Amino acid sequence: MKRKYILARPVIAIGIVIITSFFTAGISYAFEPADLQKLKTTGSCEKCDLSGANLTGANLTGANLTSASMLGANLTNANLTGANLSGADLNQATLIGANLSNANLMGTYLTNSNLDNVTLSGANLTGAFWNDGAKCKPGSIGECKK
Repeated sequence: MKRKYILARPVIAIGIVIITSFFTAGISYAFEPADLQKLKTTGSCEKCDLSGANLTGANLTGANLTSASMLGANLTNANLTGANLSGADLNQATLIGANLSNANLMGTYLTNSNLDNVTLSGANLTGAFWNDGAKCKPGSIGECKK
């Protein structure tokens, strides 16, 4: 009997590790430091992983965060509060849960981007191209007025 109990301990421990990693895998967001450096240096970072990055107040005017393929940059849960993204290309980017409060998004391309749970309070969307391709009208603050 004792051997079965001793043998069961590692199996239980492995099971707990697997179950824990399964439930926490979708929760952790960590950007790639090399991708962030590339964006800061070149202003372009196609298909970059910037999930969870703190880009508060960043000047990303005209930045290229898109891709010629089906997947743009990953900005899931990124903090872009007060960032200047005017004229930036975020076509097909993933912005799930991103904070774009008070960001300048004038003329930004958000076409085909995933904007689920994005915070846009105070964000200037005038002239931005919304995820459905519509152009936001002047006075689009905090929401895209079509």
